[in-house]
Amino acid sequence: MNRPPEKVLDAALSPFERGSEIIFGILMAISVTAAAEITTAGGLDVRELMLAALGCNLAWGLIDGVVYLLQQQFERYRNHRTFLELRAIEAEDAFRQRVKEELPPVLGQALTPDTYARLREMVNSYAERRPALWSWREVATAGTICLLVFGSTFPLVVPFLVLQDPWQALQALKAVAVVMLFLLGWGIGRWSGASPLGSGAVLATVGIVLAVLCLALGG
Repeated sequence: MNRPPEKVLDAALSPFERGSEIIFGILMAISVTAAAEITTAGGLDVRELMLAALGCNLAWGLIDGVVYLLQQQFERYRNHRTFLELRAIEAEDAFRQRVKEELPPVLGQALTPDTYARLREMVNSYAERRPALWSWREVATAGTICLLVFGSTFPLVVPFLVLQDPWQALQALKAVAVVMLFLLGWGIGRWSGASPLGSGAVLATVGIVLAVLCLALGG
């Protein structure tokens, strides 16, 4: 039975990975708006700052999605090469050693002779001549990554819609960002089993520190 699309995406991106994309979008929006305001000595208006944040995160969302697709394809090529290497190994000891190299140590120690035999059957039956291209799930995941980065900008640009003073809008943006980071940390904490309150506080603090460092390093 096919899983519904949302379940497939859940399997592709964990709550932490989805939260990380949103965090990335938040930090990018803070950095680009603050940097634009500093480099122009306050000469930009709120509309220009809002467009800068939206444009930057749209671009980086697209880049992040494309990099994800490239990562999946290169991993597929690596897996293809590994299967071919395993299929070419005839000595059983060498085959088992090569399998262990591809697995975490704990899993490698838990393999039994029957497990190795099933792995040998699977490797011998591998008939792919070259890795396939991206599946619809991977394309959908890349689109989700782009939407997460770009979508994270919209709560942040609300101050630019209601405030006319750029400096006040930037301060309000930072306040919204801290709240978003805290809520993300809360959700990730609940998912991971850590303290939601502590996770929210840690993520908000780390986000502030990273934003300050980003600005101090030029952008």
